[in-house]
Amino acid sequence: ALAQEAADFRTAFRASPVLLAETPPDEAYAAADGLHASLAALEGRRAALAEVVTVFDLAAEAADADADLAASRRELVAVKQLWDLAQTVGATIGQWRATAWADVDIGAMESEAKLFLKQLRAHGEGLRDVGVYAGVDASVKQLLVSLPAVGDLRSPAMRDRHWAALAEVTGVQLQITDDLKLADLLALRLHDFVDDVAAVVDRALKEDRMEADMRKLQATWAEVAFEAEEQGEGSGVFFLRLADDDFETLEEHQLLVQGMLASKHLDAFAADVHAWHAKLSGVAEVLALLADMQRKWAYLHTLFRDSEEVRRELPESAERFAAVDEDLRARLEHLRSVRVVAEACAQEGLRDALAADAAGLEACEKALADFLESK
Repeated sequence: ALAQEAADFRTAFRASPVLLAETPPDEAYAAADGLHASLAALEGRRAALAEVVTVFDLAAEAADADADLAASRRELVAVKQLWDLAQTVGATIGQWRATAWADVDIGAMESEAKLFLKQLRAHGEGLRDVGVYAGVDASVKQLLVSLPAVGDLRSPAMRDRHWAALAEVTGVQLQITDDLKLADLLALRLHDFVDDVAAVVDRALKEDRMEADMRKLQATWAEVAFEAEEQGEGSGVFFLRLADDDFETLEEHQLLVQGMLASKHLDAFAADVHAWHAKLSGVAEVLALLADMQRKWAYLHTLFRDSEEVRRELPESAERFAAVDEDLRARLEHLRSVRVVAEACAQEGLRDALAADAAGLEACEKALADFLESK
C-alpha cells in the first residue's frame, strides 16, 4: 500500500502547479508546503515500518517506495530552491529594469546573469523540463542576449533616422530622452531582433564615419590654395599648381568619395557625396587643363613674342595667340586672387573657357609645327 501511495504522490507532485512558471509565487510556496507535509507523512510511515521490513526481509518489496520517496524529496527541495532563485532573479532584473539607460553597467549585469544561470543548473538537475526552470532560464537568457544590443544602441552615432528604422523593425516607437530606462529598451524585445539591431547600429557607425569624412573634406578644401610661380621676372604671369602634398590629398580624397558612392549606406548623404564627387572631379579637371595650357603657353609665348618671322608668316595664329594670351593672363590672375582651389575651380563656365583657350593654343601649336616643318 505504501509503495502505491508513494507512486501516487510522485504522480501528483509532477502534476502540481508548483512546477509551473505562471503559478503566483505565494501559491507556489503554499503548494510546496502542502507537498512537504504529505511527503513527510509518507516518510514517517516508511520509517515506522523499518523494523517490519527488516524482520520479515521485505527490503525488495520496499525498494520501489524508497526510490519514489527519495526522488520526490530530492525534487521537492530542488523546486523550492528554484522558486527561491526565481524570486531573486525577478527582483534583481526588476531593479535593473528601473536603471537609467545611461547608467546601465552591461558588464556587471552580464556577469551576475551568468552566475544566475550557473545556480540554475545546480538547483535544477533533473528538473530542466519543468516550467519554473524554463521560466528562469528564458528570462535570464533573453536578458543576456539583449544587453549587448542595449550597449550598442548607446552609440553616439545613433540618429533619429536610425531609431525610426529600429521602430519599424520592432513595431515599438521609442522616445529618446534623458529619462529612458533599461525597461524601455527591453520593451523593444531586442532578444528577438539581435541581427536587426546589429544592422541598424552598423549602419549608424558607417554613416557617422561618412559624416566625419565629409567634415574632413570640408575642412581640408576650405584651406587648400594654389601655389603661384611667376614666369620670368616682371612678366606678370603666374603659373598655378598644387603643392605635391595637396595633389596627393586630392587623389586620396577622390578615392574616399568613390568609396562613399559605392557604400550601401549612401542614401542619407547622397546629395552631399555627389556634390563632393563633382567638386573634386572639377578640381582635377581644371588642374589638368591649367597644366596643359601653361606648358603650351610657355613654349608658344617665347616664339610668338621673340620671333618677328613667326608673327609675319603666321599672322592669324599670332592674332589667335594674342587673344588667348590676354584671356589666360586675366584668368590666371583671377584664380590666384580667389586663392582657395575648390572655390576657384567651381566657378561657373571656367572649364568651358579653359577648354576654349586650350583649343586656341592647340591650333597655334599645330600651325607653328607645320610652319617649322616647311622650313
